[in-house]
Formats: sequence, C-alpha cells, structure tokens
Amino acid sequence: MPSLTLLNKPDYLLPQVVTFLTRGWSKKGILDLSEILLVLPTQESQRRLHEALVREAASFGAALLPPRWMLPMHLPEEDQRNFASSSLEQILWIQVIVGMTPEESQRLFPRKSPRLDPLGSAELADAIRRLRGELSQVGISLREAGTKKPEDPRWKALISLEERYLALIAKEGATDRITAQLAGAENPRLPLGAKRLVIAGVPDLPKVYETMIPKIKDQGIPVDLLVHDPANKGEGFYDSMGRPGAAWEKTPIPIDRKIIHLCLDPAEEAEKAALLTRASGGTGSTSVVAVTSPDLAKVMQDGLEALDISAFNPAGTSLDMLPLGRLFTNLSELLRENDFRSALQLLRYPHIQYWLGMDPEIAIAALDALQNHLIPSSLAELLTRWPEEKEIRFPIPEHLHQALQKLHLLILELKEGSGSTPLLKALQEIYASVDLAKIPGGRESSERIREWISGSESLMEGIPTSDILTLLLAHLKSGVCMSPKQPGSVELPGWLELLWEDAPHLIVTGMNDGQVPEMRQGDPFLNESLRTAWHLPSDSSRLRRDSYLLTCLIAARSEERGRIDLLLARQDEEGGALKPSRLLLRCAEDVDLPVLVKKLFRELPPRPGEQWRSAWALRPERKISPRTLSASALKDYLGCPTRFYLKHLLKLKKSSFGVEEADATTFGILLHNTLSEFGNDPKLKNLREQAQIQSSLVRIWKDLFEARYGRSPSFPLLYQREVGIRRLQGVALAQARARAEGWEIVACECRFTDFPVAEMKLRGQIDRIDRRATQAGSEWRIIDYKSSDKEKDPLKEHYRSLGKQDDREHLGAYECFEKNGKTFRWIDLQLPIYQMVLLAEIEAGRSPYLGLNEVPQGPIETGYLILPSRIDDTRFVPFTTLEEHDREAQACLEGILGAIQRGIFWPPRQPKYDDFEYLLFQHLKSDPASGQQTLDPVHLHLLPFQQESLS
Repeated sequence: MPSLTLLNKPDYLLPQVVTFLTRGWSKKGILDLSEILLVLPTQESQRRLHEALVREAASFGAALLPPRWMLPMHLPEEDQRNFASSSLEQILWIQVIVGMTPEESQRLFPRKSPRLDPLGSAELADAIRRLRGELSQVGISLREAGTKKPEDPRWKALISLEERYLALIAKEGATDRITAQLAGAENPRLPLGAKRLVIAGVPDLPKVYETMIPKIKDQGIPVDLLVHDPANKGEGFYDSMGRPGAAWEKTPIPIDRKIIHLCLDPAEEAEKAALLTRASGGTGSTSVVAVTSPDLAKVMQDGLEALDISAFNPAGTSLDMLPLGRLFTNLSELLRENDFRSALQLLRYPHIQYWLGMDPEIAIAALDALQNHLIPSSLAELLTRWPEEKEIRFPIPEHLHQALQKLHLLILELKEGSGSTPLLKALQEIYASVDLAKIPGGRESSERIREWISGSESLMEGIPTSDILTLLLAHLKSGVCMSPKQPGSVELPGWLELLWEDAPHLIVTGMNDGQVPEMRQGDPFLNESLRTAWHLPSDSSRLRRDSYLLTCLIAARSEERGRIDLLLARQDEEGGALKPSRLLLRCAEDVDLPVLVKKLFRELPPRPGEQWRSAWALRPERKISPRTLSASALKDYLGCPTRFYLKHLLKLKKSSFGVEEADATTFGILLHNTLSEFGNDPKLKNLREQAQIQSSLVRIWKDLFEARYGRSPSFPLLYQREVGIRRLQGVALAQARARAEGWEIVACECRFTDFPVAEMKLRGQIDRIDRRATQAGSEWRIIDYKSSDKEKDPLKEHYRSLGKQDDREHLGAYECFEKNGKTFRWIDLQLPIYQMVLLAEIEAGRSPYLGLNEVPQGPIETGYLILPSRIDDTRFVPFTTLEEHDREAQACLEGILGAIQRGIFWPPRQPKYDDFEYLLFQHLKSDPASGQQTLDPVHLHLLPFQQESLS
C-alpha cells in the first residue's frame, strides 16, 4: 500500500502540498522536481500547484524544474503508443451499431428498438464508450462485466458489439485506449525518468489503483498519497487509498447558520456573491466565487462585473458557443430542417455575409421583406419564385439573387456530398480571407476540427457530409477556449477545484441538492446497486466525497484564517423549485436542526424589480413637415403622437423573423384584393346567385394566393388558404343578399388623393362603395372590410368614453365631445373621412374617383362588412351614429392636422397595440426611479413645410 500522509494542519491544501514536495530542498539553486510524477484530480489543480511552485522557487531566487503530472486515469496508458483518435473510435463504433444484427438489437433494446439514425447511433456509441471508460476505472473489461451479469441479455449484445469494434480498430492498425488502460493496470509503467509517484488531493481515486500501486512499489518506486485532513479526523475516516470512508455519510458538518445565504434565484445569488466579494476586497487574492454547476458561471460573472469586479472562468468557453461552433450549429440546423428560417439565421452570420459580399443592413432588410412577402419554405423555393421588380414595393440589391445562389450551391454540396472534403472546402471558401487567430476561439476550433478529421479521414468517405458535420459539432462541444486572465480577477472554479483554493474568502454558490452532493442522472447500463457492487462512483460515494470536501473547506478557513459563505437559490432561472443541499442539514447538534430547517425553507419575498437604466436615448432625425397624409395614419396619431412620428415620419416599422404564415395585415390585403378584383369586374359584380358568386370569389382567391405563395405552400399557408375560402363563402352569401336588396357595386378600392383639409391634403382608399335606386333617387353605402372573428362595431372602433387610462391633461380639446352628459374621445376617423370624401363628390355632381360622370344625390350609410370564419355570421354593421357627430369628427380631423403642422408629438401615450415595445422598453417617458428615458423629445421637431408625402 502507498505511504499515506494526512496533511492535518488547519490550513489550505495547496501550501501543504508545496511544503511536502520541497522537503529536502536547500532553498538554493534549482528547485528540481523533475523525477516526481504527480497524479492530480483536475487540470485546474495542476495549474494552481504549478503557479505555487514557481512562486516558492522565485521567493528564494531560484528556477523550477517542474514535476510531471497527469490525471488519475492517464497513468495506466502512459507507455502506450498509436492510440485510436477520438474520431476513429466514434466512427468505428457507429459502424458497429449501424451493422447490428436483429438479435443484438432485440437484446440491447428488449422493449422497442429506437431509430438509429447517425445522431442516434452517435449517442449510443458515446454511451458505450463512457461505459467502457467507467469500467476501466475498476479494472474491469466489458466482457468481464458481462460475465458478472449473465442473466441480462443486454450485456451479451454489448460484448458482441465490442468484439467487432476491437476487430475493426485492429484492422486500422490502431490501439484501443481502454484495452491499453486495462493492460497498463496489470503492468503499470511510469514515464521514463520518473522515480517517485505522488498522488495529491484525489478524494475519489479509481479502484484500479489498488492493483497498480503494489506493482509500482515492487519496481522500487516509492508512492506517496497525500490526503487533506484539516479537521484532523484521522486515518479511521479514510481507506487505504485516501478515499473518504463510510463514516462521512453521517458525520456532522460544523456549519454556522450565519454563513448560509438563501436567495430566490440565481440572479439574486449572483448579486449576493458580488456584494460579499466586494466586501472582502474584490480581487482574486482575497476572494473566490465557486460554481457547483457550469450553468452558474455566466450568471456569477455578470453579477461580479455589474459591480466592476473582473471575473475569470478557468473552465473556459465551450467551442460550440464561439464563432466557428455557431457557424457549424447554423449549418447543421439548415441541413437538417431545410427551411428558410434556418437559411435566414445563417445569413445573419457575419462571416457568411462577408463571403457572399452582402451589405448586411440592406441585404437582411430585403431578405426579411422577401420572406414576409413570399413566405418561402426554403432557400431553393425563394430562388425559384424570385419576384419580378414590378411585383414588389421594396428595394432588392442587384447582387442579392446571385449571392443566394452561391450559398444554395454550397448547401447542396454539403447536403449531397459525402466525406469531409465538401465541409473542408466550404470552410476554406468562407474563411479564405479571414485570419482565424483573430476570431474568438478560431485557432482552437480549427485545430480541433483538423485533429478530428485527420484521425479518421479515410473512413469518412462513405458518410454523408451532413452527418460528419453533426458529429464534428458534438466534438467541438467538448473543447474549450481559454480567455487571458486579467490581473486581480476573481476566479470562478468548480466544486472539485475548491480543495486547491487558497483564497481567504471562499464563496460557494449553488449549494443545492443534486449539485452538492452530486447526483448522477439515469444510466442506461449501470444502476446504483451495480455501481456499489462493482466499486464504481455512485451516489453514496459522491455523498461521502462531498461531505468530506465541505468539511475540509470549512476547517481550512477558521475565523483566524479566512471565511466561507454558502449560497443557494430557492428556484432556478425558469422558476423550477430547487432543494437545499442535504449537507447543509448535517448540523453538529440536533437542537440546531429545527432552526436551520426554518431558515432554509422560509418564505422569500419576490425580488423587487431592478432599477431601469437606459443604455441610450433615441435622438430622432428631424423630418420635413408633410403636405399630404394618408387617412389611415390619423388613427396612429390619436393612439400616440410620438409613435406616429416614429412610424410615419421616420418610417420605422416592426420587423418579423422566421415568418411561417401570412400576418393579419397581409391576409387582409389578399382578401381585399380578391374582393376588389371581383367588384371591379363588370360581369362578376352583377352576379346574383350565391353559388356563382362563391365560385368566382374562390377562383380569384386561389389564383392570387398561388401567385403570392407558389403551388406548394407550407401547411400553415394551406390552412390560411382554407380559412380565406370560408370567409369568402360568407361574402358570397352576403353579396347575394345585397343584390336581392337592390345594392349594386359602384367601385372597389376607390383611391382618392389631394382631398383638402386644413391646408393639408388627405389620400386614401375606400374598400367599396355601393348604390341602389330608390323612389327618392339613390342611396349610397360605404363599406370597409373587416376580416375578423370578433364582432366589430364601427361606433366602438371610432370613439369611446373617456376613461381613467386617458391622460386628460394632454388630450387635445378637438379629440373629445359630449354626448348625453358623458365625455367621449375619438380613436379613429376612417369612416368619417370616407363619408366626407363621398359627400364632396356628390356635391360636385361628378367623381373621377368613382369613374362616374354623374353622381346622383342621396343619403350615405357607412359601416363594416364583417368577414368571420363562420359563414352565417357575415354581415354589414352600420355606423349608426356617424351623422350625429359629423361636425365633431370634422373638428377632430382639423385639430389633428393642425397639431401635426405645429410639430406636436409629445407627450407619448400608451396605445392598445405597440409596435415599438422592444425599442422603447415601455420607458418612453422618464422612468420614475432613474429619471432616464429612451427618447429625447427635443428632437421631435419638424423642419419648415416642403413637398413630401406621408404614408
């Protein structure tokens, strides 16, 4: 057995290991530790120890010849050569799994065999590789494990699969790493020149060392095993390999209630950790903020940096989250989904834009507009249905079509190709003029890609390139990129690194059950009883280990030597419940338990909202005052003058990404166009039979729909097409009734321009005007189409009673009127304006808008033609009170136009529907807490009148 040394001073582990390793050094000359082989638990512990040894040597003016070091499971394989690469292992295992016999599949999946596509096969391959790796920690091969479970048919299948895998790897002339580890455990050899083995601070040393260490000692090589024991528990608490014994499962942990901090969620946890760090000095020499889960690292880093405390995550950033990894993710998603949304996402990638020669601002705006207009199912469909210039009302860059064709060809090569060559060719094209060393993680990602492909390039020839991309993306997830550490940065180590931390103030976050002690997720092959029986890492061994670690952390930081704080959250970021770590309830005295439980499970008040602070203030461009105005824009002014300025003067509009169906506006336009084409056709508009009307409307609708969205639209569009048909069936019923009542369509989509009001000119478009002959002459009907399942009353859509939500102080007097002792305010003027226009035409006796040389006198009725999905609910709803308030409507119209002319666009109001909520963050006015606002009203100013149209 090894020489077991308990480092039992109430001090940190790191300086005690340094003292042990430098025993016998004269403090002069070189500190030569090159003959020592160190087994350390993690790479981070190696970094910390190396830095400490360098400092120790430098303090005496000496240089360091460092010891060699390795992770626990690297020792058995050290003298082996020509190991199979990770990619070779993975691809060979996938080949074995894809080639499973029906009998093997039935044994491995006795209930239901899953669909083993390349991704599923890779996941199963990784599970078997992890299984073999875990078994090797106790010196058991997969075949030996199978003999221990002869009654389980799954192990027989695993054995036969492994036999084929080993045969394939031998055929490739490579060495299987697990086989080498098992052989190394039987005949361990230290690296050349290593004359001493020191195992330091490894609380979960693999069981295979029980076999290896005696054989190493038989070679005359001394073995030292260093165990941190600041609580001075003694040898009875550890086994011969220095692992925490069963006593740690129930040993009380002396936790002062004052060091436990219960928080509502990780965000509050981060705030508390940052405040504690700042109180201790806010530097890496005074504090460490530990994260028991990798998911907490970013939250804690943000919390520290919010207080201007520099933070360093020694775990680094996963390569799949950096530029090349994100590109691979986008490419993989596009190849898998083959939808236009994924193509748009890829086209937002900066290096793709640069490669295609796209101007991002112009090209992305055009692509979004094309998507909203055509809603293509894929990039290929967009290229097939590329619109003519006359079909669209937005600019498209000349080279955009060519750029998209270039991307489409690249995607085709990746989708239809095999092997790694198409992927490497694509990367070379995209990054031809880019220095990868200047991209975050670019050098690390490219090296990892090159290493993975070169490890099994010949075997990849028959594998679809899209599958290789998926496998390579998974490989990037296991790689990290380290950012340079800034001087004085507070480190964010993981739970298993804390034994090696020597900062006086240790702040541990995430003290929740499942993290501490660590709870293993479900394993398809090794349950808890098997793990215990075969001495594999298990929940019980994790409990012993983490109990030991927490005890050491507390004991090493007595009141004289430092401080420890334990933080935990009541819920996760999504609001899911979290439990306190069971270790926190391991108090020394039973009398403390009720008080501690009350503290840990008490009700927490909701977090107060963070004080809002705007990162910027919008300073809108000053615009020329318009002379013409769209009648429909007035509703926006009544809703909010400020948003009117943004929408109609600055031309800002809400953009949509990933559109899969027509929005309400587009759907309504298509319906309007259908009804307009019907109503302007001399033959069709005079049809009287419902069936004929319906047939004509549906035919026009389908033709327009196909012209817009193609012959094979997506399912959401097909559904909308059918919804439109149902609404038009209702229109056919209503139109047949109207014809029976004597109404005739005079015109549809009646455009008027230059309608003079208050020194401005209005323009607009009336959906439809009908007329019928009466004994007195004629009657007129103005119809506005409303495609909605909800009942829409023109009265309620145009004015409503003044309510508490209205800012009465800033409402113009022209916006309100009295009726029956109550005050009402206008919210729309659409139908009143239409009536004014038609009245003017009637008074003039002729109408160029209607195409009539003679306009007979007669009363005017206005209203909505409701187009719901229920056919029988289609009907005309009149604006019954319009004539009572036509003067008030005229006054309101003149008041709005006068206010626009005077440049009144402040203060803002809160409209019913806000297209600018993600721009203004509901803080258009000054925030009461911070006094900040997102828009500077000084810039809402019009230049002198010039000729400009406002839509």
